[in-house]
Amino acid sequence: FVLLSSDTDVPEQGAVAAMRDAFFDRTQGRVGSVNPRVILETHANTRQATDTAVQAGGPSDIDLLVTGGCLVSMEAIRTVGPQREDFLIDMVDYDFGFRLQAAGFRTLGLDSVSMRYELGKTANRRFLWRTCSVQNYSPVRRYYFSRNGLTLLRETGNRALANFYWQFLYASIAKILIYEEDKFQKLLFIGRGLRDSMKGRLGPYEERLASPEPGVIHGATPTAAPSVRSGSTISSSKSPGQRKRIRRQ
Repeated sequence: FVLLSSDTDVPEQGAVAAMRDAFFDRTQGRVGSVNPRVILETHANTRQATDTAVQAGGPSDIDLLVTGGCLVSMEAIRTVGPQREDFLIDMVDYDFGFRLQAAGFRTLGLDSVSMRYELGKTANRRFLWRTCSVQNYSPVRRYYFSRNGLTLLRETGNRALANFYWQFLYASIAKILIYEEDKFQKLLFIGRGLRDSMKGRLGPYEERLASPEPGVIHGATPTAAPSVRSGSTISSSKSPGQRKRIRRQ
């Protein structure tokens, strides 16, 4: 097994052992990954939006995989390959999960164990009678979310992804306009992300600027963006400073 985690992932004691045991439960079929229940650092007892399919008690299927704190079998990795490079960050998790599902693996959530997760520089803000979570992502991070999300949605047509992506994007735009600084810059980068997705421009944003042709990354060998339906493999996801640590169990 391989445990995927980042510097901000804090699984509770015994979480890894509990997730490992779920792989050996023969009633669960062919399991590719197991996730703990995700709790946002600033919202105790509140599940992350992508974790809503997890039911109380035993393992249950989740549509959108979050690889932070996720335990993945080596069989699954050998079958679908590692995470894709051309996304760099954002939607890499979901793409990997869709590939597992397309290859016949189950992606499970385990509600009996939890992991705390810091989502950007999250802060609470009041709007009328409601309290909102504001992530304060950088303009470049906004670019990757809008570009990669639309790209993956166009590749897969996944309904759960569509619901999450458009709701999060619209909410993000509203929060940028109401609460965040650098409003124009962030909205500009969201627009650039949507435009580049439609033109098939992927890879690191800085290198994409030096690459006028769609799908070509400056200084690298061009590779086509893989499709979930094709069953093609994927490669690693983040830059060295952002790449998730991999721990063998």
